[in-house]
Amino acid sequence: MVRQFLKVCQRQRAACLVVVVAFASLPGDSAANLSPSDAIEAKTADATYMGNQRPEVEDLVAKANLIGTLNVLVVLKLPQPYVPEGQLPDRAAIDRQRAAIVATRESLLASLSSAKVTEYRRLDPTPVIALKVDAAAMRLLAASSLVAAIQEDAPQRTLSPEYLPELARLTEKVAKTTTVNVVVGLKLPEPYKPESKSMDPAAIDRQRAAIAQARDALMASLRNTKAAMYAKWDPLPSAALRVDAAALKLLGQSSLITTIKEDGLSRPQ
Repeated sequence: MVRQFLKVCQRQRAACLVVVVAFASLPGDSAANLSPSDAIEAKTADATYMGNQRPEVEDLVAKANLIGTLNVLVVLKLPQPYVPEGQLPDRAAIDRQRAAIVATRESLLASLSSAKVTEYRRLDPTPVIALKVDAAAMRLLAASSLVAAIQEDAPQRTLSPEYLPELARLTEKVAKTTTVNVVVGLKLPEPYKPESKSMDPAAIDRQRAAIAQARDALMASLRNTKAAMYAKWDPLPSAALRVDAAALKLLGQSSLITTIKEDGLSRPQ
């Protein structure tokens, strides 16, 4: 079965480019002569970081070859590590980062001009673009020094695009450390409201029940992995998890979380 999730991170820099791939049904004549083993021949030294994900890249190329095209999310490799705009010091820093994203995006799209590529969604101001690609384009993406990570697009994913670079960085880290500690924000049926004295007690009870159910559902979705919840901060809609690579992959595809960050403060019990 073709793997649904490809995560590739650049080893030498923290900035990441995520490509999300989704299914499409366009013809794949231009990809017909491509073999999966050709997909990840890096053309520059900067692109060799893709090699540690060779099986996943080969699967994506084979899948594109089989069905014609895929819809993907791509995380761009920026000159400097991506920083969420809310953490940047001033407007000038925001403008510089946005300009770098635009320049990198345009350079990448230009490098794909010989293949079948359609940009079907913009995820500004994050360094993430959504592309419909054929196998030839997948080969170019795999070899590109402008790409830090590639993911197949999971339609059910509720993770905010702003966190895709962090997900790619964590994917790189877990490959070295076996597990990582993360804090996730839970997706609730209704928007979370901070509790206050003026809030209706029945509404508080309903929200707390929804949070508990969301945690239970998340852990049930990870039951075949080595994931363990080591902290929760009631009544906040969050959880701290120790996860392996398999669990991190599922979190990236999950419809049950909206945010993910490495936990650098808590100490698992």
